[in-house]
Amino acid sequence: MSLQELKLHPAIHWSSPLQMEQAVQSAPAIVTKGFHPTRWGWFPWAPERWEETVHPDDLTIAGYLIPSPRILAVNRVSDHEEYSTYNYGRLTFRMKPSLWREAPSPGFHLGQLVEISKLHSTHEPAIVTIEEMYWEPVREKILFIVSNRGQLWPDSLEAHEFIHSNDSSFFG
Repeated sequence: MSLQELKLHPAIHWSSPLQMEQAVQSAPAIVTKGFHPTRWGWFPWAPERWEETVHPDDLTIAGYLIPSPRILAVNRVSDHEEYSTYNYGRLTFRMKPSLWREAPSPGFHLGQLVEISKLHSTHEPAIVTIEEMYWEPVREKILFIVSNRGQLWPDSLEAHEFIHSNDSSFFG
């Protein structure tokens, strides 16, 4: 198998922390069983007959998220070898690997509190909650819809507009 074929293998995640740690320890780069590192992406279209690729128990949730520009986290887990697990915040569904567009890691998660600069606020820097993450195809970037005190912020924001995050836990 050539290096190019290895990089195209669905179980290879060359940029993930797990793969980098394995490389430092001279461990093989391919992870074929167990947990696979998180990847991010979106479904710009619904694959033909997509309902057949979704776990029967998850059709309703998947129907809300496919197709959609929302950025989903995907993991492969060993207890459902046939399916990958897709997450959008606390919404989770299982689906066989299928057509989707991979996106860079957003660096933040739904529900996370982040601070934005005073350039976006007339007073002080504001603490906002990430409500939605979506792919903007014209700019080819992930944009965030945020809220402040229960009110949606008028403009979508990019990750570089956040000063820092105060919560590093992951919800997908």
